[in-house]
Amino acid sequence: MGQRLKAVSALFERQLAVQLGRAGMGPHLTKGQLSLVTYLFEHPQQVIYQRNLEQLLGMSRATINGLVKQLKAAGLITVTRDSVDKRYKRVQLLAKVRAQMTLKQPDFERQYQFLETQMTAGLSTAEVEQLRALLTTCLNNLRRQ
Repeated sequence: MGQRLKAVSALFERQLAVQLGRAGMGPHLTKGQLSLVTYLFEHPQQVIYQRNLEQLLGMSRATINGLVKQLKAAGLITVTRDSVDKRYKRVQLLAKVRAQMTLKQPDFERQYQFLETQMTAGLSTAEVEQLRALLTTCLNNLRRQ
């Protein structure tokens, strides 16, 4: 079952990237980069430290370090030392990137909905809701490990 979930996830992300590219919706980001940028976008009022991203995104420290370095080099995020404790690095989405994402969010949501509809073709509304509930249960079970 894990292999099928991984295959569905990979195909969904690949097709979403293609759709977004066709719609001219910004630079191509890897799955990890997109996860980090999306998390920052969805939590604008939260102070987010690099060391906390491991747990928040379920990635290793090395992966987070690489993603932060790449996104900073691409001009999408800033990394600043905490004014109180210099060991902490605060990660923030640049204001111009947030503005672009806000502007393109309706298009992104349409593309995402289109792919979800395509993925669940042949399922009834009740089956789609049941699938969501089952996947949520699986996710919660694994997070407790």
